[in-house]
Amino acid sequence: MSTQTMTGTFAERFAFVRIGSGPAPLVVLPGLSLTNRAPSGLAVTAYARGFARLARDRTLYIVHRPHGLPANTTTTTTDDYAEVLDAELGSYDLVGLSTGGLIAQRLAIGHQDAVRKLALVVTGARLAPAGRELCRRWLELAAARRWRALHGDLAA
Repeated sequence: MSTQTMTGTFAERFAFVRIGSGPAPLVVLPGLSLTNRAPSGLAVTAYARGFARLARDRTLYIVHRPHGLPANTTTTTTDDYAEVLDAELGSYDLVGLSTGGLIAQRLAIGHQDAVRKLALVVTGARLAPAGRELCRRWLELAAARRWRALHGDLAA
């Protein structure tokens, strides 16, 4: 089966990259990103290469956080994800990467009728003290609009 790749948006809010065209949907919730636009160019190529094996006999959707999140949104707020993914895909397997794993856990617990299987990669049930400190520093950099420093810190 060929590995077809495209970008798009679910419900005008959830940017995604779709890889493959198999019958079984697999949703990947990636970790923290500074944008909520669908990746393009090199990022899409990297996703396609990195996930090619998983997309051989399924359709893989790498779904980014939605546009327009209220300030009080947390990783426990998953109703929007469930509503959109249920409408678009029905039931699916789910992979949570890094901070995307926090959302994936809540989604799997709260929507067992839709999430068939859950895999967690480089994630945990909550942020450790060092992770919380890192997020606090990133919030400070963002509040100060120090985008170059924030990108550098994320890359490191």
